[in-house]
Amino acid sequence: HTLSVQFNKLSDLKTGHKSAGNNKVNLGDGRVDSSADASFLGWMVAAYSLGQMVASPLFGLWSNHRPRRESLVCSIFINLAANIYYAYAYLPKTNNKYHMLMSRAFVGFGAGSVL
Repeated sequence: HTLSVQFNKLSDLKTGHKSAGNNKVNLGDGRVDSSADASFLGWMVAAYSLGQMVASPLFGLWSNHRPRRESLVCSIFINLAANIYYAYAYLPKTNNKYHMLMSRAFVGFGAGSVL
């Protein structure tokens, strides 16, 4: 019985229907910013690579002169913070797409030591 109830709640979340109890699920249309178009999506994808392109020489220079562990740990913390920023980029009332763009660039910057 418990598995059935959990499955029903999960299927309600996927379909956006309200469940049998007083809990209402409203997923909306899934858009963070309605002004973001296909061209902006291209910039979103490119922001990661641009951030990584900027960071890779910097992390490389750092790891050539200092222990490699320092740059790796720093990039992990940058990546963690940037992913948290990306996860909450929908919260500001305006310019959500620019928050998403910046957070993607920071995620790429944090991945700069991986190459």
